[in-house]
Amino acid sequence: MKEILLVDDSEETGLIVRSALGNSYRVTRIFHEKDVFQHVSNQIYDLILLDVHLPETDGYQICSRLQMIEKVRDIPVIFLSSKGAVGDKVLGLSLGAEDFIVKPFAPLEFRARIEMRLNKIAQQKISDEILQKGSLKMSLSSRKAFLYTTKTETEICLTPNEFNILYYLLKHDGQVISRNQLLP
Repeated sequence: MKEILLVDDSEETGLIVRSALGNSYRVTRIFHEKDVFQHVSNQIYDLILLDVHLPETDGYQICSRLQMIEKVRDIPVIFLSSKGAVGDKVLGLSLGAEDFIVKPFAPLEFRARIEMRLNKIAQQKISDEILQKGSLKMSLSSRKAFLYTTKTETEICLTPNEFNILYYLLKHDGQVISRNQLLP
């Protein structure tokens, strides 16, 4: 079950979101900025729905702070707002949000947008997981590399640094890479 953090002070929005997403998603609704950082440090979320206008601060500031926390930086954020001006949307997207949904929204469209974003991210994670170039195949999750020939599969023994360097080189195939990019 996908975990979604809804940061919104509107009871109505909470009900609409829960209704639109149904039982396929577990929605945790919170109201205050301080609770956001407590929740993301204690729970892994698949998506954060963030209202732009909150009682103590705005969603833009929260999003900016979330981007600075490595553990949660990759959690997709979708802004919810009653203001749909182009400037608001551009600001939200420039802060790293995946989408900007204007309230009131149609529940079916809302669900479709959420599912599309989550599916896209899942597909990206799968493609980032396995990397293959020619007869070389690398798995990021198992941190193993294999060399394939027509008859055999041979594991290549690599140190953690060697694995990281080879993986980086394969990810950036055809690009000129500096020494500083390879070695942290």
